[in-house]
Amino acid sequence: MKNRFNFCLYCLVGAMLLSGCVFDLSPDGNQFVLWTKNSEKLEIRQADGTNPQSIPEGERGSYPAWSPDGKHILFRKSVPDNTVYLYDVVEKTTRKITDNLGFPTFFFWRDDSEQFIAIHNQKKIAGKRKRSFEQLVWRQLSDKKIVRRLELPNRYALSINQTLQWIPGTQEVAFIWEDASERKLNLCVTQGKIIRTLTTTGDVISFGISQDKTELIWARRPQVGKPLSLTLFAQNLKKSSVRRLPFIARPSLPLADTERGGHSEATITFSPDGKQLALVETFPVITKRPVKNPQQYTACYLMDIDGANAREIYRTQPMKTPLDSEEKRWVFSPWLIPLWTRDGKKLALMCIDSGRSHRELAMFQGDGSAPKSVISDKATTTKN
Repeated sequence: MKNRFNFCLYCLVGAMLLSGCVFDLSPDGNQFVLWTKNSEKLEIRQADGTNPQSIPEGERGSYPAWSPDGKHILFRKSVPDNTVYLYDVVEKTTRKITDNLGFPTFFFWRDDSEQFIAIHNQKKIAGKRKRSFEQLVWRQLSDKKIVRRLELPNRYALSINQTLQWIPGTQEVAFIWEDASERKLNLCVTQGKIIRTLTTTGDVISFGISQDKTELIWARRPQVGKPLSLTLFAQNLKKSSVRRLPFIARPSLPLADTERGGHSEATITFSPDGKQLALVETFPVITKRPVKNPQQYTACYLMDIDGANAREIYRTQPMKTPLDSEEKRWVFSPWLIPLWTRDGKKLALMCIDSGRSHRELAMFQGDGSAPKSVISDKATTTKN
């Protein structure tokens, strides 16, 4: 089951690239940037999907990251040489930052927008063998100079949900990484030239920062057969003390959902203020007679940090997975990727349906209300 979890995690990254679904929101949520399949370019659009504007040098661009001050967008081009560009939103100009970063590359801004971290994929030659490794690289925006480098041990976990976050008021960051030898996902923090592991359970699926910016909050993967039942912990950033957070054993959702069984590949995204979380889970469709390969659907639930006020805000149409018995090919359940604005007032949800070559971007208020589909390649999803 652990191998399947990690395999599906990497498939999500691949699905994002193949479907052109890498996107980011402006800090105020009034615009978004994404790669469009029609023009094969990075475009900026209004929150309602209108007024598309192409980004110069944005052809085959990916991994856009909007700066917290709203003035710049970092992105990567796979051709040539995985070059990194910086787009000035005000001046509407693009300049080159660096190249040869390897694949894949993610970008993370510091809150003051003066520095960012890029993940470099590099190779080392040891004797006759080449070893791939990832490196965290801190860069200054003003002069593009490298401030710091730190090699990641083993294989970095390609987690989509808030993979890396800056520790407030410091130069240190927290992230989830995978132990390649044991297939475990743990929460870590940087401390100068070392990386300290905060957890040892190997099942951390997401993390965030508390509302008062004093604690790291993380969630452990739900047990198979016990969906929507989470275990949350918080660690004080100064005292290093850990406490378990209260969470309702069975959130206030319809019994039909909470009894379906679910899977271990649940993903969680914490809201920026630490008050809410978005939980994405996959369920089998209940039939009168048991079937060998049941259809499945994926749903996104929004709830308070303690599990209260849980409600479904999005659900995909059922599809056969992982092996479509009719077409004899691997088909994965649609992926849902939640993303809040930095102030937490708006929430975006990207649906990637690789089986139907479909994607949809829906916008909500921060509490999950006022849903609106702003991009839809095909009407194959439903929302409550």
